[in-house]
Formats: sequence, structure tokens, C-alpha cells
Amino acid sequence: MLVNYYYLVCELCFSLSFALCILALLFGSPRLKRPFEWSPLRWLGMISYSLYMWHLPLLIAFIQLGPSLQQLPPALAYGLYGLLVLLLIIPFSFFFFLFVEKLGIKLGEHLQHQKQPTTTVPPVAPVPPTSKVPIPTNTIFAHHPLDNTRHLVLYIHHR
Repeated sequence: MLVNYYYLVCELCFSLSFALCILALLFGSPRLKRPFEWSPLRWLGMISYSLYMWHLPLLIAFIQLGPSLQQLPPALAYGLYGLLVLLLIIPFSFFFFLFVEKLGIKLGEHLQHQKQPTTTVPPVAPVPPTSKVPIPTNTIFAHHPLDNTRHLVLYIHHR
């Protein structure tokens, strides 16, 4: 019966351990944070999504279209794959980040700013009240800029 819950408990323990490591990095001592503030590592983190998306297709293309590395010793073959990652996949991911991701982010920000209404409210003229309740003379009705509904606005003059 305990074997049935092994994978659930194991996954839970791994998840909690990972979360505790992240919390230690975020709120821990500067000595823990220092390696993760290293500029090359931060740059690699910046292009990490492109790297994640493109490393496998490029490796598979190299394996299928490139020279066969099967006759080489495994250590040398993996070293050449590592060299391929350094010389081809990381630069490709960086250029993909620059010319696709970053432009997409800028385009999204531009479109988001176009959607947002202006924060300035146009001046409105006083509208005569239609109810029988006495309304002070310094009261006006204004149209809300987002949903075009009428709202009662009261201006108080300080003397």
C-alpha cells in the first residue's frame, strides 16, 4: 500500500525541495545569490526560452544531416555535441531572441498601450437635473470614458 503512494510522495518532496531552494536564493544571504548574479549566467537566462525551444530541433537536424559521430568514442562525440551547442545553438537562440522574441514583446507592449484609454477626461457641460430631488448648482453629470454611462459628479468649492 505504501508503494502506491511512493511516486506521489517522491514528487511532492522534490517539488518542496525545489521551492525551498528558490526561496533560499531569493531571500538568503548574498553569498548564495552571487553565482546567479554573474552576467554570463543572466544573459543565458535571458535567452533561455529560445534556447529551450530550439536546442532539440537543431540537435536532431545536426544528427540527421551532419556527419555521423557513431564511430567516435562517446566522450569525443558528446564533446562535439557540446561544441555544436556553444558555436551554433546558443548564437542561433540569441538571434532568435533579438529578432523574434524581443520584437514580439515590443509589439505586444505597443498594442497594449493602444488599447488602454486615455486618462484625461474631456470637459463636460452641466446637464439639467431630471429628478425632483434638489441638486446643488455646482453638480454636473459626466459621461464615463470607458463605458459611456452617466455619473453624478459633485464639485466642492473651497472659500
